[in-house]
This record gives sequence, C-alpha cells and structure tokens, in this order.
Amino acid sequence: MMPTLVLILFLLFNSVLFALTLQEAVELALRNNIKSVESRIELEKVEEKIREVRSGLFPTLSLRGEFTRWDENYISSFVPTNRLFIALSVSQTVFDRSVFLAVKLANRSRELRELILQDVKAELEKEVKSLFHLTLLKRETLMEREAFFKYWKDYLLLLEEKYREGIIPKHELLRAKSQVKMAEANLKRARAELKKAKLSLASLVGVEGELEPDGELKPLDLKVKEFSLDKNSTLRVIKKSIQLQELNRELERAEFYPKVMLQGDYQGNNLKDFENGRLKDDFRHGYSLRLQADLTLFDWGRRSAKVSQEALELERLKETFKNKERELRNNLSSLLEELDALRLEIKARELSVEASAESLRLSTERYREGIASQLEVLDAVAQYEKAKIDLLNTVYTYNTLIFELERIVGR
Repeated sequence: MMPTLVLILFLLFNSVLFALTLQEAVELALRNNIKSVESRIELEKVEEKIREVRSGLFPTLSLRGEFTRWDENYISSFVPTNRLFIALSVSQTVFDRSVFLAVKLANRSRELRELILQDVKAELEKEVKSLFHLTLLKRETLMEREAFFKYWKDYLLLLEEKYREGIIPKHELLRAKSQVKMAEANLKRARAELKKAKLSLASLVGVEGELEPDGELKPLDLKVKEFSLDKNSTLRVIKKSIQLQELNRELERAEFYPKVMLQGDYQGNNLKDFENGRLKDDFRHGYSLRLQADLTLFDWGRRSAKVSQEALELERLKETFKNKERELRNNLSSLLEELDALRLEIKARELSVEASAESLRLSTERYREGIASQLEVLDAVAQYEKAKIDLLNTVYTYNTLIFELERIVGR
C-alpha cells in the first residue's frame, strides 16, 4: 500500500521531480516493475488453471439437438422427411487417478507461483535499495566535486593576482589553470553519472523522468541476527519445485491405472412405425446408462519412459537445490567476512579524511608563509579529495553488501 501523500502526488505528476524515500521507491517497484507485474499475472493464471482442473471432479452436462430435412426422392417411406433428434447427456468420472493428481498438482503450482512472486519481490527490493544508494552516492560525489571545483576557482583567482604582482612564476599559474580544468571535467562527469543513476532508478520502479532520493549516504546498521538459509526465497522456490515434480512423476504413473466413467443419456427422436398395419409418425424417447472402464495393457514402454523422464527431472532439481544451497552458504560466509573488513575500512577512511584535511590546512598555511611549495599544496588537496570520495565509495559498498546479506537470509 502507498499511504503517503508524496507517493500519490508522484504517481499523478511523475514528470515532476519529487524527493522519494527508500520505502516508497520499493513500493513503486513492487507495483510497477515488469517482473513483479508478470509474476502477479502468472499467479492469476494459475488460479484459473485450478478452476479448470477442479471441473474434472464434477459431472459434465451436455445437450445436443439435430434437425435433418431429407429429399423425398432419396429416402424410403419408413424415414420421416423431417427428422428431429434430441439428447441430454450426463457424464461423471468415477475413478481417474490422473484427475485427482492434477487437482493436487494445480494447488502446488499455485503455492510455487506465490513463492516465485516472493522471490521476484525480494530480488527487486535488493536491486531498488542498491540503485537508490547508488543515486545517493552519485549525489554526494557531485556535491564534493562542486566544492572542490569552487576551491580551485578561488585558488586560481588568488594565483592570478599574485602573478600580476610578480610574486609567483608563470608555471604555478598554469598548474592552477590545469587543476581548474580537471575539476570542471570531474564535475561534469559527476553530473552525468548522477542523472544516469536517477533515470535508472526511475526505470526500475516503473515511472518516467528523474527521481530524487531522500536521505544521505551513511553506513547502515546490520539488523540481521540469525544467519540462516531457512527463509531464503530462492531455496524455497526450488524446494516447492521438487514437490511439484514429484507429483508430475506420480501423474505419469497414473497411466498404469484404469479409468472408470459413468454416462447417462436421455434421447428422443421422431420416426415412422407400423400401427394397425399402417405407417404413422411417432416420437420415441428414453434413457440409457453406461459404465465404461479403460485400461492400457501394453504400449511398448511409452508410459515407463515418461515416468523415467519425470524421475530424471526430479533428480536434476534435487541436485540444483544442493548446489544452490552450497553456493549461498559460501556467499553468506564470505559476505560476513567482507562486512567485518569494510566496517574497519570505513573507520580507517574516516580517520584518513581527518588526517588529509589537517594536512591540507597545514600545507595551505605553509604556502601562504612561503615555506611550502605549490606542489605540496596540490598534493594535499588531491589527497583530501581522494580520501572523501574513497570514503563515500566504501560506505556504498558496505551498504550494498548488507542488502545482499538480507537477500540471502530472507529478511
């Protein structure tokens, strides 16, 4: 559900830029993304399939009528010129193992589709969260690039004044101009990357235009307490597929059992019959009951081959489950180690930002006093800029791994 006014306004006027929270972005994606929409439609199709299969458990009622007009030159006097035939038929399956298994199979198919929908939603939620935080990263990177571009423009103005006064040589001025051009290029690239991220996020959630994410990029808290695969939606899909395949195998085995059908008909038709030595028109009607049993005795191994095919498919699914479970356990183990390392790295990069900021301050003061060279200041600025960008990238990587961890444990 989407209760917030911001989201409602966004759906009505999606060409306008709105600040969207992460939860609202996820809700939009679950509603509009084509993968989610297709999964919901497939679930609805399964519901209709269940209705179709269940109909095989109930009687079938049919009515047939036929009128025939004969050419009098073609028929004998015993055949009525206008012949009418009416039949009302009722048929009921008494025993057909495949019908009962098909109903059970349809119900399991619905359960499978529900799990597939959950799996699609879980994967989509992870993608939205990652792309949402990527947009936050690009936005904060742009802010840093804007700040450094302003710094270099102010620095260039200062050097131009010093150059006019003859205090600094020309090559220092040229170095400053080069830094301004590089900062401007970095700024334009950052703007382009932010726009691309916003459009990608809008495409993922199924709307037009750019999305403006609400919030800031900071390390997330790890809320996962139990690192188990029991709730992993992908494994649950494979488990249900195995159960479904077991029923498919049983469905093929049902061909070895007899099928019993009960059918009743009530028919009527007009005819000509003798009465008192003369032909007269008459109408006869009555019922008939028929109990029919069918059993295939020999088919050159066709049924056995079909059972074997389903059994092999079942074995393949079991192996798929084992491999996927092993892969996820390995991924879970490596993710936990990577997260521990990234937590330490974030702290180290925060200290690096503080250290590089202090180094820049000291270098700038030394340069103003004529003690430090211009190259020392340029290097200090570059190190400070790199430290801040590296910190943002590390925080983004850490957050995306948390999203991946939540996806694996099924949170």
